[in-house]
Amino acid sequence: MNVDAVILAAGKGERLKPLTNILPKPLLPIVDKPLIKILIENLINSGVKNIYIVISNKRELFEKYLKEYNIEYIIQKEPLGTADAIKCVKEYVSEPFLTLFGDCLYSENDIKGMIRKYKNSSVIGIKYVNDAYKYGVFINGDIVEKPKNIKEGYVLTGLNLFTDEIFNYIERVKKSPRGEYELTDALRMLLKNSKYEVYELKDYWNDIGTFTNYMDTCFYILENMKEEIFGKIEDNVKIKGKVILKEGAEILSNTYIEGIAYIGENSKIGPFSRLRGKVIIGRNCRIGSFVEIKNSIIYDNTNVPHLNYVGDSIIASNCNLGAGTKIANLRLDEKNIRMKIKGEKVDIGRRKFGCVIGFNTKIGINVSINPGKRIGNNCKIGPGVIVYDDVEDNTTIIVKQEYIVKK
Repeated sequence: MNVDAVILAAGKGERLKPLTNILPKPLLPIVDKPLIKILIENLINSGVKNIYIVISNKRELFEKYLKEYNIEYIIQKEPLGTADAIKCVKEYVSEPFLTLFGDCLYSENDIKGMIRKYKNSSVIGIKYVNDAYKYGVFINGDIVEKPKNIKEGYVLTGLNLFTDEIFNYIERVKKSPRGEYELTDALRMLLKNSKYEVYELKDYWNDIGTFTNYMDTCFYILENMKEEIFGKIEDNVKIKGKVILKEGAEILSNTYIEGIAYIGENSKIGPFSRLRGKVIIGRNCRIGSFVEIKNSIIYDNTNVPHLNYVGDSIIASNCNLGAGTKIANLRLDEKNIRMKIKGEKVDIGRRKFGCVIGFNTKIGINVSINPGKRIGNNCKIGPGVIVYDDVEDNTTIIVKQEYIVKK
C-alpha cells in the first residue's frame, strides 16, 4: 500500500529556548542525529515513499541537515495551528496519509502497525501514559483537552493515518481561544461522524517539548544503543557500564566511567575525568582533568576542560566553561526545581536539574550557576559571577569587585 507522510515541524519550541532560538525543535540532536532524521528513517523503513515537511521558517537549516533525503517542504506562512498545517498539504498528498509531529519520537514498529491497521477509514494513534493531564485525552470516543482531574489514561500522540475526509472537518474548524485552528477540533468531528480505527502505540513515545522530556528521549535512545569502541582507551581507565566511543575519540588515563556514556568523534576525555549516570558528549569536545559530568548532554565542539562540575544539564555547541565553573543541580531546601517558562516559574517535577546553556556561549573561571537557569546563545559570563536568574541571548555579565589596597 502506498502511503504518504506529513511531518508537522512549524512550531516555535517556546519551552526549549534558548536552544530553539538557533535550531528548530525537530532538528535538536537525539544523541547523534536530529530527531526529525530518526523519524524520516523510520518512515522510509516502513515503506513510505513521499515525505512532506510543514515548516514556517529556517528552511535552509532543514535542507542542510536533511540533504540526503528527497523531501518536499511546505511553508505554513502564518502560525495558525496544527489543523491549518495539515490543510497546507491538501494539494500534495494522496490518501491514506500519515501525520506525525516533528517533535515526538515514534518507532518504526508503531508506524508499520499504524499502516497495517488501515481498513479504508482513518486510524487514530493513542498511548497510555501516567501524565495524561498534559495532553488531549481519548475517552469513550471523545477528546478531553488537558483535564486536571485525570492522571493516567490514553492520550493522542499526533501519529494518525487519515483519509481525505479529514480535510472536510478541517474546513469546519473555528479558531480556538489562542487564535489557532486546532487539529483536536477536527478529530472530535471525525470521531463523532465517521468510521475510524484506533491504534495503541506499543513502543516508546515522547514529546520533547520540555527540557526534561527532551533529556528523557535522548537517554532512552542512549540506553538502547549497542556498545562499540572505535576510539582509543588508555591504561588505568575504569569503566563500569556501557560506552559508545566513536572514531578518533580518546579516553585518557585515570578516567572513571559508571553508567552509560556516548563519546562522539574526535572528542577527548580526561585524564582524571569522571562520567556517571547517562552522559552524551558530542563531536570534537574536550572534557579535561578533574571534571565530573553526570546525567548531562553536551553538544559538538564544546569544552569543559578543568575542575568543573556539570550535573543534569544541557550545554549546546561551541561553548567553553572556564576552570572552576560549577553547575548546581539541587536546591538547598531539596524542593522541586522551578524554571521560568513564558515568564512564569513552573515546577518541572524534578528535584535535580542543572541548567541549559545556549550556543556559542563562554563562561569565565569560578562561575557558579544555580539550578534551573537558562543562559542564552552568544553570551559571555565573566569570572566569579553567580548566575541567579536566566540570561537572555547576546548578553555579557561581569561582576565588579571592590577591593582596598593597603601599603
